[in-house]
Amino acid sequence: MTPVYQGTVDSQLFIGSMPPGEYMISTLYSFYNGGDMSSWISMPVFSAAGEFAVSDTTLTDLGSVLFQPLLSIKESSFWSTSISSKAFVTRVFEESDLGSIVLPQYPQIQQQLNGKTSQSWKTDELDPLREKLSVLATENALAASPIVLPTTQQRALAAKFGRLASQQDGSWTTHNLPTNSQLYAALQIDGKVAVGGELGQLFVSSDWQQWQLTKPVDADEAIVWMGQTADNYFALTSSAKQYQVYRFNQLNTPWQKVGSYVKKDPNDWLIQNGGLFAAITQQGTLRIFNDNKRHDYNPADNSWSTDKSTSLRNMA
Repeated sequence: MTPVYQGTVDSQLFIGSMPPGEYMISTLYSFYNGGDMSSWISMPVFSAAGEFAVSDTTLTDLGSVLFQPLLSIKESSFWSTSISSKAFVTRVFEESDLGSIVLPQYPQIQQQLNGKTSQSWKTDELDPLREKLSVLATENALAASPIVLPTTQQRALAAKFGRLASQQDGSWTTHNLPTNSQLYAALQIDGKVAVGGELGQLFVSSDWQQWQLTKPVDADEAIVWMGQTADNYFALTSSAKQYQVYRFNQLNTPWQKVGSYVKKDPNDWLIQNGGLFAAITQQGTLRIFNDNKRHDYNPADNSWSTDKSTSLRNMA
């Protein structure tokens, strides 16, 4: 199995081929991303996820396998102790068809499958327990992406597993969107709310309850930011090697690509101010901060102007 980096940011997606047969996942490996490369942990899986079959010319869609820490991963003891109660592994029912999302990136494989039905995990007596653990983990998903809806200044928090919390009438309400992917961005348009995330997914709702999936960009891009000016809406997407900037006027109109930027290695010592960020200025224009440069977009003639960026330290 090979990791696929297109269309994901915080999630990990794997695709590959194996000889026909019946399989179990034996071990998951997890690494702490705080800079200590020696901090890693192996977690036995086996029956925690269950069995699955691989067949010729048939897609096996395993959905999501979840590694849930039960202790703080920031404590060194989490990575050194061997007690089994520090984490659990389970599988999560997949809300969306990963095959239809991922396979268009691999036309040769898609042609071999030729629309054949997919298969997944085998059912067994542990399914009810897996479902309970899945619900427990997804209901407590960490909301890592704060959002302010420009039109109403309404606050929201986006998380993995399609979890979205919004502040309505002074209290917080949780919404479950039909995806297991990470959500990142939202805006209000045409009396509706639109929420973007990994795999090019954009979810639209008029009541925050019923969500319709649209795909304005390819699945190898993640929608990581959305904003609006007086006359235009904008979106920033992240793929394996590039950022793309889009402009659109309505939800049902195609997105127009107006800019692209090559991703820089975050570990490159030449990077001065960090990564790439999008913002709407006080003058109501789109600005892209790309390390030590800033790019301002002029919608009148679809052009960009570039200047040296102020140090983020000085801006703060």
